[in-house]
Amino acid sequence: MQGVLVRGIGGFYYAVDETGAEYTLRAQAKFRRQHLKPKIGDMVNFEPGNGEEEGWITEILPRKNELVRPPVANIDVICVVAASAVPAADRMLVDRLLINARRAGIRPMLIVTKADLDKANAEAIAAEYTGAEVEPHIVSVETGEGVDELREALKGLTHAFAGQSGAGKSSLINALYGLSMETGDLSRKIDRGKNTTRRCELVTVPGGGRVLDTPGFSLLETETFDP
Repeated sequence: MQGVLVRGIGGFYYAVDETGAEYTLRAQAKFRRQHLKPKIGDMVNFEPGNGEEEGWITEILPRKNELVRPPVANIDVICVVAASAVPAADRMLVDRLLINARRAGIRPMLIVTKADLDKANAEAIAAEYTGAEVEPHIVSVETGEGVDELREALKGLTHAFAGQSGAGKSSLINALYGLSMETGDLSRKIDRGKNTTRRCELVTVPGGGRVLDTPGFSLLETETFDP
């Protein structure tokens, strides 16, 4: 059988086939000998288990792209998220995320959140990347500005959100797809967000496509990253 890996926990992997059925799998020992570890987003061939017994991943199909951190594969779009207000957008981080997305062969998008707090700054951030082929989107979860347009732009695609903690990644995913991913309040002392996302998981969303909510990370690395 064939499916896509949607999450992995403690040596167990969970694959979804074309019908949406989910299977619990383990990786065969040959992958360890090949120094090859399954990643979320991998297309795999597998043998399903019997009853409550888990099955086995027998083959990891060729990847069109992959990242080291987060450890994912076959992503269509990386949405680089920066806030127009607190926390202040880290331009160097945004640049690095965009560059590394391109190095990995993944289409980048720039998402400027919290437009309701500082619309002028949101527009200024987006304008800085005019001509950089990053397709900027200005959004506000509070007012709904830009949310429908972003949802349409991501329709049918496997996409991930990257950016500094507190920029509103999980809140935006919830607004886009009616999900209930955990969100955290901003730390008033240091103006940084709490890292509320604990693990990588691909979630099938209404209208087609899958979204990956990853632990809040400030680096996006390819297998061939050279600092």
